[in-house]
Amino acid sequence: RRTYSEGGIQSIEQCETEGRFTFYPCMPGNSTLFPAEKQRTHSNAMHPRFFENSSCYSCPLMTVSQLMRQLKMDFVDLLKIDVEGAELLVLQGIEDRDWDRILQVVCELHDINGRLAEVVSLLHYRAFDVSVDECKSCPLGSYMVYANAKTIRT
Repeated sequence: RRTYSEGGIQSIEQCETEGRFTFYPCMPGNSTLFPAEKQRTHSNAMHPRFFENSSCYSCPLMTVSQLMRQLKMDFVDLLKIDVEGAELLVLQGIEDRDWDRILQVVCELHDINGRLAEVVSLLHYRAFDVSVDECKSCPLGSYMVYANAKTIRT
């Protein structure tokens, strides 16, 4: 049984079974596998009380491909990703055979350490047309990535 902890992860294979999430009760939508990154990038834009009383939980993880198999999904019309720092890991966890069964991807992310370019590059490589919108009202460099399959997939 493998457990993910922040810092050493390089690929989805390193965290397939369990992840350690930091839960922020004052901002639950920002709970994350990457608490140090969250505090480093958000501390100037958010009041410190938002980070108080956090707690950690070990949670089971699965890849998109594992979920598709478990639910016997023939295809995915829209894959929406908002995972507080793990966007690239989610995409890397999609097996080669499953990319042709995904029609659209929408992903919210922060461009930290070149993450935006990596996500866009991976989606182009997987034959998606990609567009990016910057959230100008967000002080944290937030982006929305929209991707549509270039061809009709069967």
